[in-house]
Amino acid sequence: MMKKENTGPASVWVLFEKNSELAYLDLQQRLTDIEVGTPLEILNAALALIQADIQTMDNSFADVADLSDTTRIVFFKEIRPKFVALWLFYLERYHLILNKPLGAKQGIKCFYESELQQLDYFLKRYGFYYSYFRSGMSQTDHLYFLPDIKMASAAPELPILPGMSRTPCDYLFARFLSCELIIQYVLAQIIDLDKQNLSLPAVPDLVKKKKVQTQFGLSVDQLGMAVRAALDASVVKGKSFQSLCEELAPMVVTASGQRNVSAGSLRSNAYTGEDVDKHVLIRAMEKMIRLIKEY
Repeated sequence: MMKKENTGPASVWVLFEKNSELAYLDLQQRLTDIEVGTPLEILNAALALIQADIQTMDNSFADVADLSDTTRIVFFKEIRPKFVALWLFYLERYHLILNKPLGAKQGIKCFYESELQQLDYFLKRYGFYYSYFRSGMSQTDHLYFLPDIKMASAAPELPILPGMSRTPCDYLFARFLSCELIIQYVLAQIIDLDKQNLSLPAVPDLVKKKKVQTQFGLSVDQLGMAVRAALDASVVKGKSFQSLCEELAPMVVTASGQRNVSAGSLRSNAYTGEDVDKHVLIRAMEKMIRLIKEY
């Protein structure tokens, strides 16, 4: 007798959570594919993609009935803010590109350092909530991440578009995520400027030594774990973990656009990845497995 498939609320939520993670990974890849054109063209294309995915996700979530408060909190605390954070990141990155001063590299570096100071001020201003965000606390989730709670929003400002915020703190958590993405982006720009200030070798040497860089839809932590797992599973042979990281690091561009990834960070982050990084990496590999089966 065929076993009846479980279609209860719990199994429906598991499917929704999995599909949301796959949709997020797919969105990151599609955003990478549009990084050609003027800054405004890239911005408009990126915001259109992200906003459409947010709307689709919200509609799918609304169709999931009989959810517990626990699952609703997961959606508004962890799943939805990641999509909104990408929207905020591309908008903020566009303004950075637009306002970057012309002229000497030192002036440009001062501009980026000022941006880091503003981001630091923002995170300190909402220090209590940021600590709550970073530490994974959950004691007051029922006040912060349920849409039917009558509580004043803790968000620093009203979202630019209606529908970007649904609970007192989901938009604020999206702001935190976007701040971390912008910090990575700004630091990468500063590193590039510092490298340009070093004495450059002759042009023929530059051409000879130039290495192709590939952008991955993963963070440094997630890439480090992927490289470590590939070595441990003997997918890659004949190399130490350290030497493998040293060879791969110069060729890596992370999901946020970070270049100049160091071998040390790639190696150390492989041992310090958080559960959310493991979750994202597993989902990415599951997507690869599904695609391989379809080839």
